[in-house]
Amino acid sequence: MVQVDVYLTPEEFLPENLRDRMAITIDVLRASTTLTTALNNGCSQIIPVAEVETARALVRQQSKSTTLLCGERGGRRISGFHLGNSPREYTSEVVRNKTLIFTSTNGSRLLTRTKFAESSSIASFLNAEIVTQHLLNSKNEVAILCAGKEDKFSLEDTVCAGLFVAKLFEVQHEALVMNDAALAAMVLYNRFGHDLHKLLRISSHGRYLRSIGLGDDLVICANLNSVNIFPVFKGGILSLHKSLEQDEKNILR
Repeated sequence: MVQVDVYLTPEEFLPENLRDRMAITIDVLRASTTLTTALNNGCSQIIPVAEVETARALVRQQSKSTTLLCGERGGRRISGFHLGNSPREYTSEVVRNKTLIFTSTNGSRLLTRTKFAESSSIASFLNAEIVTQHLLNSKNEVAILCAGKEDKFSLEDTVCAGLFVAKLFEVQHEALVMNDAALAAMVLYNRFGHDLHKLLRISSHGRYLRSIGLGDDLVICANLNSVNIFPVFKGGILSLHKSLEQDEKNILR
């Protein structure tokens, strides 16, 4: 039997609940999309932190030439930071070979709470296929964590979680054991997953991003299976490891 639980908000679990489990953090709009983009475009590593002042203190300990201070509050770039939380900012020319110190309203805070998990990663629509493959290969129970918006339910994160549950259900079917939230997420994916851009446009946070001039981000965030990387969060650092990169090549053959 394979146990898969979805947590619709960060308040639904304690960090110690993730021991011996594979944790997948989802923040479609936009942290998990942006961080996946940054790693795909060649940044060397990402240090996610929960608080703005922690990020500012940490950057003072790093090399100025190879470190970027990144993040947002209320969807907007934080004053004095190099980058905000738009995936459009994280081009290869900007982030290649750089260390990113990153804080966001929802996603980075959630990711830092997965430190006790057996393994921890981030997922978005962009890297859904490769994440699904790793979920299918996992020997641990799976916890899919939705960042939501300010600790409240978000439609887009739940639909993304439902995508993974649906893909696992297709393969493992009767062997799959899921909590009610996982079942509900799969139902919502089956309802909204056929048009991801429309989903993001009608979601509460999608409407907010459009209202502050960031509607173009939604197109990128809806770009299903456009990136084949599996980020790993370990020891406070989000990065790609050579062993995992080789696993991805084998999976894609």
